[in-house]
Amino acid sequence: MKFIHTGDLHLGSKMGTRLTPDKAAARKAELRSTFKRMADYASENGCTAVLLCGDVFDENEPLLDDKNYFYHVVSTHPDVYFAYLKGNHDTGDHFSEDVPENLLTFGNDWRYYEFGDVRVYGTELPEKGARAAAARLSTDSNFVNIVMLHGQIGSSADSIVIQDYVGKGIDYLALGHVHSYSKGQIDMWGEYAYCGTPEGRGFDETGEKGFVLVETDRPGARVETRFVPFAQRTVHEFRVDISGTASKEDALDVCEEAVSGAKNRDLVRLLIEGATRFDTDGLDTALENSLGGRFFALSVKNLSTEEPDYEAFLNEVSLRGEFARKLAADTSLSDADKKRIAALGFKALAGNLIEDIKVR
Repeated sequence: MKFIHTGDLHLGSKMGTRLTPDKAAARKAELRSTFKRMADYASENGCTAVLLCGDVFDENEPLLDDKNYFYHVVSTHPDVYFAYLKGNHDTGDHFSEDVPENLLTFGNDWRYYEFGDVRVYGTELPEKGARAAAARLSTDSNFVNIVMLHGQIGSSADSIVIQDYVGKGIDYLALGHVHSYSKGQIDMWGEYAYCGTPEGRGFDETGEKGFVLVETDRPGARVETRFVPFAQRTVHEFRVDISGTASKEDALDVCEEAVSGAKNRDLVRLLIEGATRFDTDGLDTALENSLGGRFFALSVKNLSTEEPDYEAFLNEVSLRGEFARKLAADTSLSDADKKRIAALGFKALAGNLIEDIKVR
């Protein structure tokens, strides 16, 4: 028997952070289609149910268009059950009056559904007292026991405390809330996993996204799980240290090489770091111009600092040389302070300090 463990779809998410309106609309449509593709996958691969571990919607009162789409996908896959446990984003009473028969819901008390020799348990955890809910859970060793929850693993009374589920006879604890896939052990027998979000919605949701495929043969046999990458696009973050580069042109080459492994359809965030002896103003704009058309979306942030070698100008007969000599002779300043002052002084002498202040 197979189950898809997913959650955190956030249907209706605005997707507007650092995306143009057109691309935000495209990502919203792709998020919807990924949910439908998962339903298709479940049907085509003989999955019994899709376990939706919270935050199906992004708001407590989702738009009618998003609700209708969700119910349409569920109702057009009648051979698959959809077990929907609300999360912290979709706690509102937004169910349709005509709920599809294959949509299974949970409440504030533990409830389970039987699929042959598999029981799927779930409860929608309150804001306070998550540990009290754990104490009330009771499973049956004659079944494969899958438990659905939405929340943060921690140690407080309001967290999901893994220790609370040790010895509860859980084969698999399906979690939602954290947007990246991870897994661990409950005890010697059971395991838990966060499925992550099926699509990265912003530049902070990096890495492969998808769902967890859960398979079980019979009670007493270990549940098999594997992460299935399924997102239409991947969000990448590249941190590039340009400290060793000799010029802005060299830095551009290093940055372009760093992102070369990302695919054209992906979203890329590039963070430029390090200290240079040349002015890096405009480096982010230059990269956006040269790389912007290569990816679906690109965000560049220049976090580098300029630490010019003021000692190289000590013998120069110029205003810049005089400034460097006075700076070198000041024994009250540390070397780090001198580098910072040199950076500002050289900008001022070049007439760029005001523009630099505006940018920062």
